Amino acid sequence: INIISNEKFIFAELGIRQPMLLKHFITQGVESFGYDVVPVNVLIGQHLGYDTRQYDFSDCSKELDLRDAYIVVSYHMLEHTREPLTAIQKIYDSMEQGEYFHVEVPLEPTVPEVEHGHLFAFIKDDLRMMLHLAGFTILYTLFSESSSGRKIERYLAQK
Repeated sequence: INIISNEKFIFAELGIRQPMLLKHFITQGVESFGYDVVPVNVLIGQHLGYDTRQYDFSDCSKELDLRDAYIVVSYHMLEHTREPLTAIQKIYDSMEQGEYFHVEVPLEPTVPEVEHGHLFAFIKDDLRMMLHLAGFTILYTLFSESSSGRKIERYLAQK
């Protein structure tokens, strides 16, 4: 799948923290924007010249605009939400048909790592089921383990 060759390629990141991915894509000439819940992260991104916006994925009551994004990425953000399925459904509903969602979460088979601000502990296949329930078509799956033993689950899905 070569999604980058699309002429309408616009990149969106959910949970930007630091705008490193935004910087990467912008330096490649790709229009990019991102959302984060922490106001200071958004303000710093804006101060650095990036299109950063605030959104609370634990609330999901406000409008989320992902209509122009050809690919939306979310790396290690959903475990920081109270109800990840609600956040995933909001993301799906905010995207246009044919757009891509690349998402990664850590696997924590017992309880959330609250010391890292995690509110939800994903176990293997939780994310797959949530993506399916929201309406996404899963195109690619990866389960991996780092040298430190930390396990992750990653998907490329399409609306």
